Amino acid sequence: MPIITGPQLDEIAEQCRKWYLSTRAMLLEALEEGYPYGSRPQSPQE
Repeated sequence: MPIITGPQLDEIAEQCRKWYLSTRAMLLEALEEGYPYGSRPQSPQE
């Protein structure tokens, strides 16, 4: 397994940051959309 240092590590960190931010935005958008037609929120007991 090669050792990753310097610019390679910075590039990997930047890719992870971009992935995290895009995934987070997508999930927040999905949560704000509400419920699809015909469904309703359920309580934890259901």
